[in-house]
Amino acid sequence: MSEYVNGIVIEESSGEIRTITTGSQSVIGLVGTAPHAAASLEANVPKAFRSRAKALADVLPPGKEGETDKGTLYGSLLQIYEQGGASVVVVRAASDSNSDVMTAIEALLTAESATGLKPKILAAPGHSGIIPAAVNERLGNPERIKPKPPANSLTKES
Repeated sequence: MSEYVNGIVIEESSGEIRTITTGSQSVIGLVGTAPHAAASLEANVPKAFRSRAKALADVLPPGKEGETDKGTLYGSLLQIYEQGGASVVVVRAASDSNSDVMTAIEALLTAESATGLKPKILAAPGHSGIIPAAVNERLGNPERIKPKPPANSLTKES
């Protein structure tokens, strides 16, 4: 017979240790450069990472740590994972030019269908100022990322 439970049930197991996992609160969408990236991190293709080790290994493969130009993705991922665990969708831009970064931002907009994760926070280190322009230009939809007042807002629209 099962008992009604209102709350959390914790079952102890003598097996292996497992961490408590929770649903992701926010997914970070990151666009940047990685001149020495692994072949698995293709340019303009969204790739989801849930682990620091895998993300850093794809952006700067083992043996390349001594390179002076690590691109913008490596340092950004280090900073993200220093703050704690996060799901990150990365799109590698072909180069640091605004046009290549804008193309990568466009690819980031397809992240949900490509990876199953929908980024809520968008960043393009060194190029974050062009994100609204890139989205609006590519999609022709200026309302796409424009902040909207809450539905119960008392402001009048003119």
